[in-house]
Amino acid sequence: MKPRPLSVFLARLIWLSVLPPVAVAAWLAVVNILNQQEQIRRQAADLAHNFATAIDHHLNARIRALNILAMSPLVDDPDRWPELYAEARGYHESFGGHVILADTGNPMRMLFNTRSPLGTVLPPLPRPAGHAAAPAALASGRPAVGDTFVGPVAEDTLIAIAVPRLRAGTTTHLLLTILETKQFQARLDQEALPGSWAITMRDGRGDVIARRAPPGFDGRRDVDDEERFVARSTVSPWSVAVEIPRAAVHMPLLSSAIALALAILAATAASVFGSYQAGRRLGSQVAALVAPASSDKPPRIAEIAAVRQKLADAAAQLQRSEALFATTIEQATVGIAVIALGGRCLVANRALSALFGFSREAMRTKTWQQLTHPDEVAVDEQHIARLMAGETSSYTREKRFVACDDTVFWAHLGVTLIRKPTGEPDYFIAVVENIQARKEIEAALLESSQLLTDMAAMAHVGGWTFEPATGKGTWTPEALRIHDLPEDAPFSAAAGLEYYIGEHRRAIEAAIRTAVEKAVPYDLELEMQTRTGRRKWVRTIGHPVVVDGKVVRMHGAIQDITDRKLAGMALVKSEQYYREVVEGASSAIMRWSGDGTITFFNAYTQHLFGWDRASLLGQHIGVLIPEHATTGDDLSGLVADIAAHPERHRYVINENVRRDGSRIWMAWTNRAIRDLQGNVVEILALGNDITEHKLLLEELKSRNEELERFNRAAVGRELRMVELKRTINELSRQLGQPPPFDLSFTEEP
Repeated sequence: MKPRPLSVFLARLIWLSVLPPVAVAAWLAVVNILNQQEQIRRQAADLAHNFATAIDHHLNARIRALNILAMSPLVDDPDRWPELYAEARGYHESFGGHVILADTGNPMRMLFNTRSPLGTVLPPLPRPAGHAAAPAALASGRPAVGDTFVGPVAEDTLIAIAVPRLRAGTTTHLLLTILETKQFQARLDQEALPGSWAITMRDGRGDVIARRAPPGFDGRRDVDDEERFVARSTVSPWSVAVEIPRAAVHMPLLSSAIALALAILAATAASVFGSYQAGRRLGSQVAALVAPASSDKPPRIAEIAAVRQKLADAAAQLQRSEALFATTIEQATVGIAVIALGGRCLVANRALSALFGFSREAMRTKTWQQLTHPDEVAVDEQHIARLMAGETSSYTREKRFVACDDTVFWAHLGVTLIRKPTGEPDYFIAVVENIQARKEIEAALLESSQLLTDMAAMAHVGGWTFEPATGKGTWTPEALRIHDLPEDAPFSAAAGLEYYIGEHRRAIEAAIRTAVEKAVPYDLELEMQTRTGRRKWVRTIGHPVVVDGKVVRMHGAIQDITDRKLAGMALVKSEQYYREVVEGASSAIMRWSGDGTITFFNAYTQHLFGWDRASLLGQHIGVLIPEHATTGDDLSGLVADIAAHPERHRYVINENVRRDGSRIWMAWTNRAIRDLQGNVVEILALGNDITEHKLLLEELKSRNEELERFNRAAVGRELRMVELKRTINELSRQLGQPPPFDLSFTEEP
């Protein structure tokens, strides 16, 4: 066979090389057009969803603020409404909406409106058409957001938010705030929106709350149904709709299609022409291979040099990104560590080293097992086994650690297993947050709860509750013990009455009948005979719970008063027992007379406030209360107000001052001690130190904000890393090398 010229083979090679890329380019052009269309639709759906979410956050912030006002004990006392009015004015200054306090009558009366001075006679609360906030909140017992309505005074379009005030499951008052729709229009105008798109915010009736659209836009005429994207609010009956005119969808796609077609044709022609030219030059170069090489013109390929430069730049950028990530980890306020599969600490940030009290070098010599309390190691190993088996990718738990000085502390641990591209386990990332203070508070609360239970048992006071309609209910363990019943004994209202004797049974039956029929509480001292035949005197108290004018439940207490009834010796013994309980209590217990003179305090009070018994006894209670709290509240008249109206101050939270001048926050329970004529002779106060609890709440809030900022920074870094790796993969393909990074997880299925 006669040899053919190189140009013939090159021509065939050129066509075989050009035709498949042209076909692929045409297919990619179609895919690109479809992706553009899907991207436009996804962008519109995300815009509607994000704006609806932003509106929900906007409404939730105001609902939570209103709920704080609704939970205030000031609502139940008309004499303290001036204080509630002042707090409502603070809401207005913070959120810009006026606050209304209304009753639940028909019609609902406005008790005050921050738009008007306190005491102004106000008209009934108007009830707009459609979904109104106040009736909805009254009916459901939950916060409600209403539809738009026109204000009767300024004739502006308004929106109402209503929050119920619940007492024993019944709404007693409503707190409302009014928002102008122009606030939402302003937020809508700030949204980044393509020029030809439209976005509309509607209420539950479909009326427009706010709208942004180009001039002459008609949604019914210009928009197809599949180009209208609606997101629903989870807080209100509102919705947000983003509409894309068909011209805004089809024209860019048509332009892209034409441009891509022309580009493919031009690229094909240029490729064929350039390939023929390159083939001719390559042929001449092949023919010149037998010629001596020219030393003054070494071969150079500019494209390869450019690619290498881009790879160097990409590597430098990757190094800078990793340095930024390392700095973020280092500055985090929670402990973060990189742990080898065997448990050795490879990397520990500053916060983690400070938490354990080790230096950086010492931390790298420690294993995770050495830093863990021995009783917690087995549980961690179970979680690690699940991670290694692929059952889960991370876990969180609360566990005990051991610091450098052998101090044991509690922390919240989050562990994530990082795998290699091949799927094999590589290392762990651990996040550690100290929760020792929270654990101590929880233990103190548990101890306090147990103390109340123990005191109830020691005081022989039991509780009970039942439904008159069914006779079913429950009673506390102490109530069972009073009746000499086993702990698993079922409750029966009828069976409970059988333990009372003679006229005492008739008295309790009549009292319960009156309480159920007329909602009248009772307080009786009666004699009973227990299941084992023992005679006892008990004090039984019953209170009816009324809903919609009907008694739906009875609850009360029963106390064994046999000893008090039988002899004074038992009274002396009970008095001594009481003093031992009070002196051993882990709460501050005090008594002070009506003029404020301290007459008694227990050892815990002496320790808490730093006074000795001789120095504090006989002083005025005002030495423990500052004139002004750090929050600005005036406490100068608190003592006199408690003495004059103890029922209003049954539960009080205020700031107190120790002898050394330091301040603490206390939760006080005040009870009036009266003489036989009913006059208040002393105030019995029981208080608990809640300073650490308040500080912990502030710390938890700060930690959550820091964690949220860290998450946003980490997500942004990961997105930039993925984009950088995609660029490196593309450059590697251009060099004819396999892509070094697996990015299949970023592709749509």
